[in-house]
Amino acid sequence: MLTAVDGRGFVLFAPYILPESGRFRLLVREPSGSLREVERSEAVQGYLAIGFDPPQGGGVRFVGSTSLPKTLDEALQSRARALLSFFRARLGTSRDVRIVVAYRQASDRSRPSQYRGDVTPNGFALIRITGGEADGDIVLRYVQLLAHELFHLWNAPRDDLPDQEAWLHEGSADYFSWIAIAQLWPQQIDLAGRVEHALRDCATLLRGRALSELSAGDAMQVRYPCGAVINWIADAGIRGETSARSSGLAIWAQTLRATGPHRRYSTSDFMDNVRQKGPKTAALIQLLVNGHGLERWYRITRELSAMGADVRAGPPTPFAIRSAAIRPLVLSACGEIWGLGEDHDAIFALAPPTCAGFASQTFVRRIDGVELGSDPQAAYERVAVACTRRESLDLLLEDDGGSRHERIVCSVAADQPEPDLRVGRSKP
Repeated sequence: MLTAVDGRGFVLFAPYILPESGRFRLLVREPSGSLREVERSEAVQGYLAIGFDPPQGGGVRFVGSTSLPKTLDEALQSRARALLSFFRARLGTSRDVRIVVAYRQASDRSRPSQYRGDVTPNGFALIRITGGEADGDIVLRYVQLLAHELFHLWNAPRDDLPDQEAWLHEGSADYFSWIAIAQLWPQQIDLAGRVEHALRDCATLLRGRALSELSAGDAMQVRYPCGAVINWIADAGIRGETSARSSGLAIWAQTLRATGPHRRYSTSDFMDNVRQKGPKTAALIQLLVNGHGLERWYRITRELSAMGADVRAGPPTPFAIRSAAIRPLVLSACGEIWGLGEDHDAIFALAPPTCAGFASQTFVRRIDGVELGSDPQAAYERVAVACTRRESLDLLLEDDGGSRHERIVCSVAADQPEPDLRVGRSKP
């Protein structure tokens, strides 16, 4: 609610203290020391600076904590102006932006720095940094965070956008922040690596399900990776279908212009504009939003490759096969799964602490006598059959308490392993 900006004052998230109805009076101290009454219409818009006012400069009103080192302060301001210019040139003019960096030196410099950022409808971006890293590392992390938040000045979603469509808001900010950094400071980001990571996370989390059919909780879990993937498909596909005469950013500019000054765009607005420029691209996006099955990844990558994108889908990796074998067993035993990981050829599962069988990091060594590490395909096939028949399987598990056998009745269907998705290292 209230963030201290060392040596300056405070930033208040005003909507937090607004009553739903009835009388409201808020007084804030101006830099001159006088008090100013804030109207409800101003308070509802988001952050307010108390005790200071960021100075004007090149469309960016920037102020950092007085504890922010001068060279770091100058670097952060320079990056902010470059990012804002990049987005304005492609998305149209936005209001002046007030950027406040609440910086505090970490007491323990061996601990990693912490970063948080938010932007509110009044054009106020608050970036919070607890610094423990070298200045160059802080600038890099700050740029990644600020680029994402600045994009939200343009793509702020309509109030009634359902959680199932949060991918449009967050995924576009993620992907186009990568694009901005790749074009402004290409040595500071592995663009292909970011896209590849998002592809793999989206395929793993989404599995064979349609994005539009997820529960609100599951949709929020996939909104960043799957949203970035959809915006990447839009960008790569539109570039291919228009021979690079248009792009994903051009689609966003068109979407925002068409929805007026309040920019109350919807998923259908976005998709209509994609369809106008690239009907094949729109069909690929619909495969993720409304389609089912893992075969769609092969089609998406094949057709994008034909449009000029350097992407491919190969056979599932051993980890993907092991994951597909273990996931239905953990879900059958625990009802939910928190994650899967790998240590060399050994795979482990994480589940809620209430699940006795997988309450800690638990390695699965064998399934019905089949070594999961050396023969993942045989283990997966055994699980797939057992889950279809709702049979029990004997698992050899290992955790901090040692090795043990656990018998689990599989009641959840086994998904096919997701393909190995790869993106080439080419310029944006």
